[in-house]
Amino acid sequence: GWLSVIQETTSFLEHNLKKDETFFVIPYGPIYYFLTHRNSPAWQLSFQDYQHITPNEEMQTIQDLMKKNVRWVVVLREANAKPSEKNKNKNIGSGAPPILMTFIARNYELVASFGDWREGEDWGLRHATAIFRKKLP
Repeated sequence: GWLSVIQETTSFLEHNLKKDETFFVIPYGPIYYFLTHRNSPAWQLSFQDYQHITPNEEMQTIQDLMKKNVRWVVVLREANAKPSEKNKNKNIGSGAPPILMTFIARNYELVASFGDWREGEDWGLRHATAIFRKKLP
């Protein structure tokens, strides 16, 4: 469930981050910053469809990640969720900006995954995370 995924993800981060190192969470996961006592490397904390993130805002976030040499990215299941007729809240889900997700896909590699990533109507009831590490040059 939610709690075990949060515990596993937090534990992974605590064991793999260097003392003063931070990480980036997308589309929205401030609980991970709180539980690890870290700050986000970017000013934009939430990347959900209803916020209408502009390409310029995505590029600013990418610049923040590059400038601060962020090695770790946590992608939440909600980034891949797809709204449907049964899920009337069309503004939640599919909430990952395309430019930023392309940057992550090209520059980071999957190193861990926790929770249930299967698609389904109950996407809001299941929590999952995928942790990516910056690719070596």
